Amino acid sequence: MHAVKSIISVCLIFFFSMLSIAWGGQGEKEADITGKTLTLEDCLRIAVEQHPDIRSKIVEIYIVVEWQTEQTFVRHYNHFLLT
Repeated sequence: MHAVKSIISVCLIFFFSMLSIAWGGQGEKEADITGKTLTLEDCLRIAVEQHPDIRSKIVEIYIVVEWQTEQTFVRHYNHFLLT
């Protein structure tokens, strides 16, 4: 039971750290780009980083990857305990 709580705790810490990275990396602020000549690549990068749908999909990807990692870990951990 203690191992399950530990696994859940690690997963929650990882999830919230990924969530903060996804929302914390909001890209260029207006003051950072005022007066600068931006390339098309810069404009596209800023637009993609600021788009709420894209940012939410990034968080969804992190959640799915974390869930898959957790499932793999639990499967191998249980196999290790049974052998």
